[in-house]
Amino acid sequence: MGKTQQWLNNTVIILDPCMNPDGRERYVQWYRQVANQPYTISPWSREHVEPWPGGRPNHYLFDLNRDWAWATQKETQQRLSLYNQWMPHLHADFHEQGLNNPYYFSPAAKPFHPEITPYQRRFQNTIGDFNRKYFDANHWLYFTRERFDLFYPSYGDTWPTFNGAIGMTYEQGGSGRAGLGVLREEGDTLTLKERIAHHHTASLATLEAVAANQDEMTREFTEYFKKAASAPGGKYKTYLFKAKGAESQIKALASYLGGQGIQYGYAGKSSNVKGFRYTTGKDESAKMEENDLLISTYQPKSTLLRVLMEPNPPLEGFPYLRYYLRGPSLRIRAGRLRLAGKTHPLGNFSQAAPASPPTAVVRPYAYLVRWRGLPDLQFWRRC
Repeated sequence: MGKTQQWLNNTVIILDPCMNPDGRERYVQWYRQVANQPYTISPWSREHVEPWPGGRPNHYLFDLNRDWAWATQKETQQRLSLYNQWMPHLHADFHEQGLNNPYYFSPAAKPFHPEITPYQRRFQNTIGDFNRKYFDANHWLYFTRERFDLFYPSYGDTWPTFNGAIGMTYEQGGSGRAGLGVLREEGDTLTLKERIAHHHTASLATLEAVAANQDEMTREFTEYFKKAASAPGGKYKTYLFKAKGAESQIKALASYLGGQGIQYGYAGKSSNVKGFRYTTGKDESAKMEENDLLISTYQPKSTLLRVLMEPNPPLEGFPYLRYYLRGPSLRIRAGRLRLAGKTHPLGNFSQAAPASPPTAVVRPYAYLVRWRGLPDLQFWRRC
């Protein structure tokens, strides 16, 4: 039995072969119109100068690799729905970078988000060791730790990491300029065949690393969620969103939380509470009213929740700004966050029940809608 067959005995592999179908189609249609036969290696040939907007964004010109945590795009929403059904132990995100860069694999550069566990940090090195073995044997150039940090939560390596997985990015030089073959700055020709070989080798090295460490990986993954549900870290244990006057926003927030797999509930009655007020940056008292939305950190998705809600995430030291460094904040998206409480729960709390399926109704003659926000406008446009 070959090595790959042995790995498959205890491994389930899920492939997302085209994460950006609109961008891919845009690139393919352009390239078919301009490519030479045979291809031209000059980097300034038309087939190597992809026009705006290129294949990177989707139909709405949105970069899907920044959307994992915010899920504003249909592609992301569908991907997260499938991801949450499987909850992989490891997620490898394959990309391409600038044409003249050597291959990149883990370990990542600093800063690492403080919520990344010691085990997840160590496994970054394990993955790197397995990849290094094969790249060295083939005399392929590569780099690690120089770029691509693990801080911003909305990438294909960090979002899975905050969901208990080992997440990493793989970056092959080429991007939209490489085509079938192109001359690089050092004088070598980079071909599509070589780019495929690099990604293929990194894929197999990653599977080998998983197979060699499957017992530890399974154990750590299980403990990750046990700790999240029973003893979450962080200063704050409950988050309060005010509902009065912002019903449409709260409804949208509840839908978003459901898509992320984050549990939430509602206040059962009015009471006075105390917590950290985001608008002032101070601990203050506030009035919690019935139907205010509450999120407890005592749940399996606690780490992801706390990463998104942390008002001032600490940043470990690093010598200079790395790759697209950005601080997370779900409160900016929601807009109605008032308090983060240090107790669990913050007052009376009832877990939200799953939404009931809609009931059939006779087609009406007219609709009467109270104008309270953007969803009401969208409803009017559809009628």
